[in-house]
Amino acid sequence: MGAGETSITLVAAAIGNAIFDATGVRIRQVPFTAERIKAALGPLKTPVAAAISFYSQFAPSTRAYKYPALLKTPMESYYFSRTSNPATFFNSETSRLYTKDFAHIADKEFSLQASKRYLGDGPGKGPINKMLYVDTKTSLPDDLLLKADKMTMANSIELRVPLLDHKFLEFAASLPENFKVHGFITKYIAKKALKDRLPKEILERKKVGFPVPYEKWMRTELRGWIHDVVLDRESISRGYFKREAIEWLLDQHLTHGTFPKEVLSLVSLELWHRNFLEHKGIAPPERSMNAVYTKTETPVA
Repeated sequence: MGAGETSITLVAAAIGNAIFDATGVRIRQVPFTAERIKAALGPLKTPVAAAISFYSQFAPSTRAYKYPALLKTPMESYYFSRTSNPATFFNSETSRLYTKDFAHIADKEFSLQASKRYLGDGPGKGPINKMLYVDTKTSLPDDLLLKADKMTMANSIELRVPLLDHKFLEFAASLPENFKVHGFITKYIAKKALKDRLPKEILERKKVGFPVPYEKWMRTELRGWIHDVVLDRESISRGYFKREAIEWLLDQHLTHGTFPKEVLSLVSLELWHRNFLEHKGIAPPERSMNAVYTKTETPVA
């Protein structure tokens, strides 16, 4: 760094979700809620699951369709990752989605070996600590930290993660679950420790992440581009997925807003295939993304 130049350093506090709160991230709330419902319902969980399944046939919901299978299944058999379980479309509808040739070589058990090993052999007791342990071994190093490191380095910014100090992490892992989620209070011990140092409006502030409204984009400005990518003749000819299954997913997303992550995954897979396996350029959407960003910005009063 030359004379007179300054260095920007950021502290990543969001990593606290991977230490103190398995429910703070919205996608983890489904398994956590399912486990709480099972504990509360006891033997009634099976008829309740059947009722939810029946209801969701007439009123499709992005949430309701996930719960019936989870209520009838032990957590050790369904928590594949933060975003995957047996009830998700890619896992429950393989015969409908995969072509015959691809289904023959796809090995689902091999894909699940890592998460199952951490879930079954880890030190965590109870659903929260088990989920946190799996995530600490998988999504934290392979997703969250990886993306954050690349984003900051690409912009010449230093990123620090003080909450991942190994002694602090070991201490957090040793805590019982009610120190992390107490009733409906998340990050309970952290909030108790800081209650005299931070104002109430900060401690009780609703979690605010850094999402982008990709679900809306895929149903509006990017709708045509999404269809062109995943239904392209070249994409279908790869032989991974059946065209009718992809068309059904796109229709469900457009009509009901369901399966946004599945649609995004299909697009990402195809773009990755073109860029890294075939070394082709990726054509951006015809419409400038500046218009998309402008329309989704929150006006300043």
